[in-house]
Amino acid sequence: MDRLSRKIGIALVVLALASVYSLCAFTDSVTAAGQSESPALLFTVRSSQSSSMVSTLLIESPSLIRQLLRAKEEPSEDGVLIPDLEVSLRHGKRESSYRLERSGKLWNPLTSAKLVLSKQTSRRLLKYADALRNKHYGQLIPWEQARNIVTRKSAFTITDLESGLSFRVQRRAGSSHADVQPLTKVDSAIMKRIYDGKWSWDRKAIVVQKDSLRIAASMNGMPHGGDGIPDNGFSGHFCVHFLDSTSHRSVIPDPDHQLMVYKAAGNLRAYFESSPPLALAERFIEALNRKDEILIRQIWDDPPNNKFKAFIQALGPYQSISVPQKWKKKFARTLQEESKTRLTTDIGLPIRILANGRTSRNDELHLVFKRNSFNAAWKIEDVFIIPAKEDHSSLMP
Repeated sequence: MDRLSRKIGIALVVLALASVYSLCAFTDSVTAAGQSESPALLFTVRSSQSSSMVSTLLIESPSLIRQLLRAKEEPSEDGVLIPDLEVSLRHGKRESSYRLERSGKLWNPLTSAKLVLSKQTSRRLLKYADALRNKHYGQLIPWEQARNIVTRKSAFTITDLESGLSFRVQRRAGSSHADVQPLTKVDSAIMKRIYDGKWSWDRKAIVVQKDSLRIAASMNGMPHGGDGIPDNGFSGHFCVHFLDSTSHRSVIPDPDHQLMVYKAAGNLRAYFESSPPLALAERFIEALNRKDEILIRQIWDDPPNNKFKAFIQALGPYQSISVPQKWKKKFARTLQEESKTRLTTDIGLPIRILANGRTSRNDELHLVFKRNSFNAAWKIEDVFIIPAKEDHSSLMP
């Protein structure tokens, strides 16, 4: 990794509203986007399609670009893509956009074709992608280690993975996770901007920066409990969770916080591979409600593009999607127990789709799950919508 960084350099650009922060120096081989008309390869990483925090890496390697320009295209459906990464190849006035597969192949979504590349070239592309993603995201560090890094009364920086906004905080307390407070009124105001001007319990993926470390974490945005820093515009503290941290009242890690921790690490794949079907179904609904296509594709394990488009079209336009709480309480335990003894399972979730501010409809979201062995990860095989009656009782498992 050090050798790669010395050779190519890393350009990490954070776009936060109108601000652009250059966090890493460029070398001769990597230049800022838009500053050169020579042939170039641009890697772009963002955690979601709506994310303002974007990392870019511009490669100006004549030998690599020649190989890509001379490579033949062969018709192909997309394989398993790296969901948060896009690659653009610029040559003169022409620019082609690609997606990078986990195999190192470049796939063109416009032509539905792959570039035929050598194994060496594919490995090189994957190294560039890994280097950029490592700069963009935080490290997965368990709470038992993280608590000795962000020690009590220590100050550190929090960066929201979506907006790119950063603010300073101090850890005041907390034994099972960190209870922290913004340092100043300015920091509190920035945090409130991250939550669109309203305090909220919603979890957000964040990167905690302490000294030279960048740690994957999750925060909520609701002031509560004890206060300790006067005149900072924040009445109470808020919670920051790390890998395997828990709430004050539970010995089990909060699944929503852990989801955001893995998102902040750029490693949602590992989180989903350890999740049972019901948890995957619930996360899928949350991703639909957020309209986060990158997250949806990761939970669905990167479905074929035509199948994904057909599903989104069947879903239609909407403002929000939710599952009735009474359904969760009644059937969650049964589904969890049944999935332990099966290699395949189906889950039909009654969902309420709010189309606009006044109209809604009730449908069933049907998910088909499969695993190859009892030790293997569950995968979503198929997802489809079934129009449902007002009474969902006939749809219950």
